[in-house]
Amino acid sequence: MGWINGDRISGDFNPKSPRCLSFGVTSKKHHQKAIESLTQRITEHQEHIRLESEKSFADEGLIKHLEKEIRAFDKAIQQARKRLGQ
Repeated sequence: MGWINGDRISGDFNPKSPRCLSFGVTSKKHHQKAIESLTQRITEHQEHIRLESEKSFADEGLIKHLEKEIRAFDKAIQQARKRLGQ
């Protein structure tokens, strides 16, 4: 047992513990879930862009915003895959 940043730590290790996540210890399951979630968000954004593009007066600012978010989601997916060794 010991102390880190004022928090007492024990020999028990629980990867689901928020404390473990805050120390950078994450599980394979966590990264896989993040990839699934981000992939779903990309699909939703692509559908939103498609619907917005079909309008007579499409909101180009919204489309650009959604495209930027898709790029950010894709970057996060690549980072998660990298951490999984894929």
